[in-house]
Amino acid sequence: MTGKESFNVKKVAVVSHDYNITNVHGHRDFAEHASRIHSVCDGEGCDTILYSLFTWDENSPVRRTHQALFADLKSVRCVILEVGNMKSANKFVEVWLKDEEQPRIMDQFFAKSSDPYDRKREFIRNIKRRIVGDSLVAICGESNIANYMPSNGNFRDEFGFNSILESNGIKFVFNPLHDYMTRYEMKRKRAYYSRNQRMVVTVWNMGRGRESKFPWTVFYNEEDITAQVGEVSPGIMERPDIRIGIVPERPVTIQGRTRSNVIRRSIRNDAV
Repeated sequence: MTGKESFNVKKVAVVSHDYNITNVHGHRDFAEHASRIHSVCDGEGCDTILYSLFTWDENSPVRRTHQALFADLKSVRCVILEVGNMKSANKFVEVWLKDEEQPRIMDQFFAKSSDPYDRKREFIRNIKRRIVGDSLVAICGESNIANYMPSNGNFRDEFGFNSILESNGIKFVFNPLHDYMTRYEMKRKRAYYSRNQRMVVTVWNMGRGRESKFPWTVFYNEEDITAQVGEVSPGIMERPDIRIGIVPERPVTIQGRTRSNVIRRSIRNDAV
């Protein structure tokens, strides 16, 4: 079953917490409270749950199965999480779909703009594996696939990432992070990827320090609509740090925004 046949996104919930707090199992993950979190998101009519990374410690005794993740849920059809902790040598993202018994596995290819060109090229060559219906998953620093040039306000999209989003009909870019990215250009990149009525949803763990008010951002059609995300309580008394945001299905936007130019180097994208 292909992503196009299985699932298109309608309503998204983002989930964050303070990753310095340990749970009853001694882990700094969401596993202990995942069932409750999913129930709350389901009650809000969300079909997609996007967690911040370090989601599920690989040593957690909490079952991470299709039955455990989707039991008794009526609306939730997709759960995006990462398996691993801060010390894990091999962390990976799992995309669980209600219509598929096994998760889709995704590994991060690179993290910084300065990372080797070959790693970015591999990300592009494997981009089809990141597409789930009308959404695409970019893990943490993979959002640095395009470069912002502060000297003139333009973007260097040498891999044609935005063109790939367009040609594949991507309406949502999901960009879960490990923790808060402080560099100012990250918001500009998210705005760039959100062109043409696309939504870019980013969420991260709290606890790094010097963070923003919200542990998430949402951009739509080049506009920052983070303030439109509605926050709901998970109702977990012992964990007030766990936060759930409900992304608006029909964001309010301002038309006629000025766009930066794009500078693109011609390369061969074999997989797209």
